[in-house]
Amino acid sequence: MTHVDALSRSPINIFCISFDNILLRLKSAQDNYNEVKAIKELLRISAYENYCGRNGILYKYVEGKELVVVPDSMQTEIIRNAHGRGHTGVIYTEKHLQDYYYIPKLRQKV
Repeated sequence: MTHVDALSRSPINIFCISFDNILLRLKSAQDNYNEVKAIKELLRISAYENYCGRNGILYKYVEGKELVVVPDSMQTEIIRNAHGRGHTGVIYTEKHLQDYYYIPKLRQKV
């Protein structure tokens, strides 16, 4: 039997582990953001534009992707986390964010 240490183990994708925690915090932030609350209320009545709600979280469909709507109060944190994943450049950070999140005027904020 060989010795097992932290360096010999398979790497874990930290982003996936923390994504659930971020979703819980995003849900809470969405619940406190009037614009998002209004869209959620409209969704309870009927379909609304390019939005959907699942597990209390608001998503927006953009170019065939279902993206989590990020309230203003969490945008800076989400952008910093994406950049901090590997200190990638602006283009890669922006692309990564566009795969998961809807942040209006993202290019100006990255």
